[in-house]
Amino acid sequence: MRITESMVTRTLIDNINTNRSEMHEQQNDISTGKKIEQASDGPVRFSRANRFKSQIQKNREYLETISGAKGWINTTLSSLEQMSSKIVNAKDMAIQGADASYSKEQRENMAEQVDDLIKDMVASANATYNGKNLFAGTKTMIDSPFNYNGNSITYNGNASNINRRIAENYNVGINVRGTNLTESGVFDSMIDLKKGLKNNNVDEIKNSIKSLENAANNISNISASMGSLLKQVRNTENRIESANINLEGHLSDTQDTDMAKAIIDYTSEERAYKAALQTTSDIINLNLLNHLR
Repeated sequence: MRITESMVTRTLIDNINTNRSEMHEQQNDISTGKKIEQASDGPVRFSRANRFKSQIQKNREYLETISGAKGWINTTLSSLEQMSSKIVNAKDMAIQGADASYSKEQRENMAEQVDDLIKDMVASANATYNGKNLFAGTKTMIDSPFNYNGNSITYNGNASNINRRIAENYNVGINVRGTNLTESGVFDSMIDLKKGLKNNNVDEIKNSIKSLENAANNISNISASMGSLLKQVRNTENRIESANINLEGHLSDTQDTDMAKAIIDYTSEERAYKAALQTTSDIINLNLLNHLR
């Protein structure tokens, strides 16, 4: 086969265009930091990168849900702690009121103090998080789920759980229902103490001490349960954060440019491009001189 000068020139120009195209790809990889941006860049890698992105986004949504759940649980624990403090104060008054040396007037005065404690207790039971009632079951937007009329406390919420999905196939109930509080005896024991003090009835006051102790234990158990739940939620949060770190690493390996390698490759392509230009220039000049001769 006869190799003509035009065939040589065309081959050299094709090589230059190939070098220039490869240089452009390397420049794009370096400037964007991404080796895979669309399916045509590599269908398998592109599909894998999209799977990683989807899971990372889903995990971020779980982490956002977890953040809200932690806020709810922490606020609940704070309210329960306040209730426990009120029970301790009420028990101290009950012990004092059971002392035979106290007068009727002193016990009546203590009854008013207990009444204030009950109001504080109800305020804690009506606590909210982001405008939603903590202890009203799923009736989170009603006004004052607990109401105190001076003699008794009524509950207007329900006994439903508030569930949150914090991971794949993992739901948790984040609320303490108002029925848990009423069944703990915390309100009844304090109202009984108030009545005993107001009636100047030492036996009633003494009976309320035991009731208050039981109520304190019940609230403590509820707090312990919520504390355990908070630990579970935090552990799940840590696992998801670790998973996302790994996924982001895999995503980077799949789609991101290896800068060191890309720069070396670009430098190599640039040298080849310049060499091809020089060679083509020399051959074209030589052919031109031969033609002139």
